[in-house]
Parts: sequence; structure tokens; C-alpha cells
Amino acid sequence: MGRLTAKNIRLLRYVMMLVGIIVTFALWLFIPSFIENNRLTHVGNGKYGSKLGFLLIVTLPLLGLIPRKERLWENLGGIHTEDPEEKAKIEDEYEIEEERRKLVCTVACDIAACFIMILVIVLG
Repeated sequence: MGRLTAKNIRLLRYVMMLVGIIVTFALWLFIPSFIENNRLTHVGNGKYGSKLGFLLIVTLPLLGLIPRKERLWENLGGIHTEDPEEKAKIEDEYEIEEERRKLVCTVACDIAACFIMILVIVLG
């Protein structure tokens, strides 16, 4: 298997995001309609809360879509080369690194969202 391109990593990130949302939503379906509020799980006012508040956790993997504010090479003062091929290669490497960072963020958010849902199911 060759080296992954930025497009392949982006596609993998979208697939992981979709899988994470589907799994988290499936776990959300197992939460009781009303749960008792405590220190770890608290939705709404009063002694009991609705599970609808936990539906926001399903969107947690979408945080992987947030781009970096500015590109890395702009922080370093630009790319200092006159060769267009070398400049394109450097930009491609930075793009691959950015997509890898977003993939790691997406996977971490998937795991966190599933963990939160499992925690609510066990404690609810």
C-alpha cells in the first residue's frame, strides 16, 4: 500500500465521522427517555431530565471539520523556493499533515462521544 494522499485521508475522515455519528446515535437510542439528574449527567431543571439534551453529543465528531486558522508555512514566513515543483510538493506535505490532524481530532471526538453515551446508559 502506497502513501495516503490528502484526498484519501479526507475521505477516510468523512467515513470515520459518519460512522461515529451513526454509532453515537445508535447508543443514544438506548438512553431512557427521562434520566435522573446527578453530577455527571445533568440535563434540564429539576430531578429528572430528557434525553434530548444528549443529542448534542452526537454532533461532537463534526469538530473535525474545523480548519486551522492559518496555514503552517505562513507562520514560518512562507515557502522560500523558486522551483514550482518543490513548492507544490511542500504545500502537498502540509496539506497531508493538516488532514491527518483533522482525522485524529475526528477519531478522538468519536471515541469521546461514544464514551459519554455509554456512561449515560450505565448511569441512567
